[in-house]
Amino acid sequence: QLGLLSVDDVLKDEGRDDDTGEFSGNLFPSKLFIDAALKRPMASLSVGARASFADGFTQANTASQLRDAYNVDGLYAVWPPTEGALKGTRLDLGVDNVADEDYEVISTGVSELLSRWTNSDH
Repeated sequence: QLGLLSVDDVLKDEGRDDDTGEFSGNLFPSKLFIDAALKRPMASLSVGARASFADGFTQANTASQLRDAYNVDGLYAVWPPTEGALKGTRLDLGVDNVADEDYEVISTGVSELLSRWTNSDH
């Protein structure tokens, strides 16, 4: 099974104010998401990998709003037992951001990598 595609450029406009020519400030870089999984129906198990690719963000009015391109990968396994005492439950295991990529989604100066650790119970 290969679940593919979500490209944000489809509905993307240039995002400039018609009067001032400045960027609107709530724009995103182009992104691509890929999800590939292997299913083992006999074992009721799926394992897969996800990848998110984002282009560098250049539609900015100031240098502080610029962001670098990034690639974030994750691995996962899903096991919904189909028989026995655990039937009707589901176990999801995953590792997000396998390579510990330090990246910013929005231009607030907040790293996604660091915010995950500082906003959790770790």
